[in-house]
Amino acid sequence: MRLVRLLMIAACIVTAAPAVAADWTSLETDHFLLIGDASGRDIRDVALRFEQFRAAVTEAFPVLADDRPGPPVVVIVFRDQRSYEPYKPRFNGKSVRVGGYFIGGNDVNYITLAADTRGSDFQTVYHEYTHLLMRRLPANLSAWVHEGLAEYFSTFDASGSTARFGRPLVDHVGLLRERQMPLLELFAVNHDSATYNEGNRRTLFYAQSWLLTHYAFIENPERWKQLVQFESLMHNGQPPASAFEQALGVAPAVLEQELQNYVRRHAMQYQVVALDQRVATRIQGQPAPMSEAEAHAWLGDLLGHAGRTEEATVLLERALKASPELPLAHAAMGTLLLRQDKSNEAMTYLEKATSANSPNEFVHFYFGVALVRRVANRTASDGELKKGIASLERAVELRSGFAEAEKMLGYGYLLANEPEKGRDTLRRALDGDPGDDNVILMLAEAELRLGQFAEARRRLGPVVGRAADARVKERARELLARSVGVEQQQQVRAEVAPSAADLPPISSPARPTDSTVQPVFREREPGETRTYGLFTEIECTPQQVVLHVRAAGQTLLLRAPRFDAIDFISYRTTTPGTISCGARRPAEDVYVTWRRDPAPSSQQGIAVAVELLPDGFVPAP
Repeated sequence: MRLVRLLMIAACIVTAAPAVAADWTSLETDHFLLIGDASGRDIRDVALRFEQFRAAVTEAFPVLADDRPGPPVVVIVFRDQRSYEPYKPRFNGKSVRVGGYFIGGNDVNYITLAADTRGSDFQTVYHEYTHLLMRRLPANLSAWVHEGLAEYFSTFDASGSTARFGRPLVDHVGLLRERQMPLLELFAVNHDSATYNEGNRRTLFYAQSWLLTHYAFIENPERWKQLVQFESLMHNGQPPASAFEQALGVAPAVLEQELQNYVRRHAMQYQVVALDQRVATRIQGQPAPMSEAEAHAWLGDLLGHAGRTEEATVLLERALKASPELPLAHAAMGTLLLRQDKSNEAMTYLEKATSANSPNEFVHFYFGVALVRRVANRTASDGELKKGIASLERAVELRSGFAEAEKMLGYGYLLANEPEKGRDTLRRALDGDPGDDNVILMLAEAELRLGQFAEARRRLGPVVGRAADARVKERARELLARSVGVEQQQQVRAEVAPSAADLPPISSPARPTDSTVQPVFREREPGETRTYGLFTEIECTPQQVVLHVRAAGQTLLLRAPRFDAIDFISYRTTTPGTISCGARRPAEDVYVTWRRDPAPSSQQGIAVAVELLPDGFVPAP
């Protein structure tokens, strides 16, 4: 995603926001919102071009033919290069010459270009928009698949009733005729690899990915089927070399030679796709007039997403001065302040944005996200959590299938200890973005709270195997271990009494309760065993006391000559009741430490220590 990186490193030196011309209009199509100061005809032409591109890509690669809503795509069409100039990416204070660029986000995706953009200038935009479509695919696909397909589809052009993909990329062909990347090296590249992030090696990686995709897609479709199988084998943990030979039936050197021969041809075939003529008929309306304040708000939000905070602030202030009640401007200003960690100031704008009951789903999304995050960081009350959840529910109501809103709504439900609502909402979010490991983690947590251990483990196992992010991998391992501990607790409680099987919910790691105690357990001595169980009774005789502790599948009977021979330790925030003879009501979660009894007796061992565990604690498996 080359242009996104360009924006990330861009350093902007500004003193004033760019001017906005009058006569801005907007046009909404099935998959895009277009705004701009270009003519109505130019805006419709751009709308048609993007709708045709989307239709052609999903026709050529049907797995991407998914109309579930995602973050909207806003296309800003400037009338010419002069109008576009102030909004182009910046480097060292100067604008970078581009024909168009893409900024992706969880809330909105922006595409910008000038109406006179032509030819290869569209390639970068098409490349990045292909990545957006590919978010529907599983997260475990290798980087070469993502970049190879994006490069392949970036060559789109349309004429009449047909579209074409796969025209040779001259720069790639020239480079690959000089040198190529070994396939096992290509397959090992991920988004954190040096190869993916260093100039010359990255260029070769993009070119090699394009060549392999082009060859397998057009010249040798059987190879494409084999490569899909190869990806599946790697996902299941098989080493690349053996997975390759099993899937393709040859050594990597054989396919490398095929690619060498292919790239040296004098001509390459390309793919032709019939265009759905209904796409054109659906873009017949005239763009609607837009106020200058709305234009300022959209452009301010664009620059805010590009990291150009000062310019964005000036534009949004202008919008609010011209239209003090404009919800979009309040929402954009609020989120801009959130990015600057100015939470209190941001909330004023965001609350104002939602108070007008705006039909704009982003207004409610921004406000809900801000409140949920404040609660997660323990800087807001439970009352504000309810307001945040209500705002996110409104966002989902306004845009059915709004995956990013559903993700945060599911998280909000977990914070509110409503795991059933959280599970159902996160399932929908995962349908919209199946590759999001963070959603999988939250969904697994909801399932654990509901006692659905098998479902949670089925989700978590693949995340442990594939996750490149160490924190995600560790969290998945933690939840897997927690699932074993919770299941053990439930089994033990169910054995004691059916009514005791209901456990306190697993607290969210993002928002631990203030009363949570982090135990530092007594160190075990040689020969000692520590067992989790429910402390149900103390049996007293003149000669000894006997502890009854219900563990998994058995009741431990542990003796001691007297009470003071046992080390009683409490990690509970409330003062424990007296330790006395008789039944413990209610039974308590404990770790009991004991030694084998060398003398023959009816007890299993000698009690050494009893540690009373805090509410909500889950024993290690």
